[in-house]
Amino acid sequence: MSKDTKQLDAAIKIMQHICGYTAWISIAVMIFVVFCVVANVVGRYILRQPIVGTVELVQILAVIIVFFVLAYTELKGSHVSVDLLVSRLPRRAQAILGFIMSLLSAVLAGFIFWQGLSMGLRDLFPVPVTTVTLSIPTAPFLFAMSFGSLLFALALLIRSLRYLLPQEPGKKIETRSTI
Repeated sequence: MSKDTKQLDAAIKIMQHICGYTAWISIAVMIFVVFCVVANVVGRYILRQPIVGTVELVQILAVIIVFFVLAYTELKGSHVSVDLLVSRLPRRAQAILGFIMSLLSAVLAGFIFWQGLSMGLRDLFPVPVTTVTLSIPTAPFLFAMSFGSLLFALALLIRSLRYLLPQEPGKKIETRSTI
């Protein structure tokens, strides 16, 4: 095992640890959202008194649910991919294409990180921007989106670096992450 492979494996372990925590946070938020929606439905149709702001709360918590699980899903290789054409290419072309696509995806996720951070700061200063019904500040959720995008970009960079490492002869090039 080369020094590069050991360093990449260490980075993968750190990312798996961090992304494991963010995935659990995402699951907990999703469970909370389910309870809110059920309570709202029961309140609306049985008690004739819906919970005010449920839709707004679900919309804003969806940011955490989605962005906190992106990197975890990438590290596990669970994103949906269609490799109908790529699987027919030679191994070297598959690796080059995989590297380019992972790198471009990482750049896009990095752009989302940067924009989320700047939007969060804009919504925080000089006067915090809040939601209409519940007056929840939006900046923390933009920062959460930014953090999740940063983790996703790092996971994609790790994936792209895996394409640069030498592959065993006869082994199929994985077009999805196998971390």
